[in-house]
Amino acid sequence: MASARLQRKGSALTAMATTVCITMIGLTVGCTSSPASPSAASSAPGAQATSGAAGENSAPSGPTAAASAATRSGTGVLSVPKARVSSVKAWDSGPGGAALKVVSGQVGVALQAVGLRQYAAARGACVKLAAGVSAARAGAPIPDAAMQHLYQTALADLGRGAANCQASISKGHQYFKTPQDAQTLRRSMSTLSAGADDLYRATGDIDALKRTD
Repeated sequence: MASARLQRKGSALTAMATTVCITMIGLTVGCTSSPASPSAASSAPGAQATSGAAGENSAPSGPTAAASAATRSGTGVLSVPKARVSSVKAWDSGPGGAALKVVSGQVGVALQAVGLRQYAAARGACVKLAAGVSAARAGAPIPDAAMQHLYQTALADLGRGAANCQASISKGHQYFKTPQDAQTLRRSMSTLSAGADDLYRATGDIDALKRTD
């Protein structure tokens, strides 16, 4: 079996302005792109890029969310409507934004750690990610229907990916160079990558608002 490898370009996912491509065992499993660098499909020899794990498809996007994604931003990132800027900023400064910060930070840590074969760190990040996803789901919604719809889609993928990540690396094997269940780990990383894409598209403009204050 070919060794796993990861290519990480730019700064951390928490900056919401990076392109992250995860390549594992000859299979590119996904990319997250910044507004300045829209996503482009990439592939390894003999393999095609995928946006999610087999059997772990993302929740379908509704027509309203799809239309908004197409019309609000040429990069695929949903723009905060001018009429809702104040309410979205208030959401981001409260528990909703705190949960988003945990989710966006820990998914980046998990993807990078697996690429570096740091399985103890990856499992720890997935535990924290799962907690962040639960908090985000239980908290107040983003005060924009299209953004919230895509955010929920992202959280669904990230929750599944975090659970499978934990299941694939048992506590007794987390320091080994080879995970206990490599196939489940690859699947979880694919799902996390797809969730990271949607997370960026759903909330990237919220982060951008902070830089314009």
